[in-house]
Amino acid sequence: MKIGLLWESKDCGLYSNAAFDTLYRQIGHNNGNLAFVHAVRSQIQAEIQYYPWHVSPKVLNENVDFVVIPCANQLGQHTDLGGLAKNLAQVNKPIVAIGLGAQAKGFDSDVELTEGTRAWLDVLIENGQRFGIQNIYTRGLSVVE
Repeated sequence: MKIGLLWESKDCGLYSNAAFDTLYRQIGHNNGNLAFVHAVRSQIQAEIQYYPWHVSPKVLNENVDFVVIPCANQLGQHTDLGGLAKNLAQVNKPIVAIGLGAQAKGFDSDVELTEGTRAWLDVLIENGQRFGIQNIYTRGLSVVE
């Protein structure tokens, strides 16, 4: 089985001579993502191929059996994943999002989604229903002020 892991690269450029700004962008502006992606990757017992989040659906459809998205706090007003929603809607393979979290103004506040991020979430839900799988695994809520 071939897994398409949506992550910039196997080593995130850590063994390259890339500029700090490039490396920081590749890890999603959060050093903790390195540990999280490593943990997700270490649990997969299959051939893993790495693709950036903006990979074309055609590439995924032709090269992998399953797509895994290591997530973070994508749910909130700070993201607009409409472009990713359009791409993933064209993927005809099962997609699993692991570690999906949310950001809100407080624990008593609703999580507000942009239209694009809501569309991305709807695409994930539809994909899980189409393949008969539970495909969204969550991590929790972060409070931002």
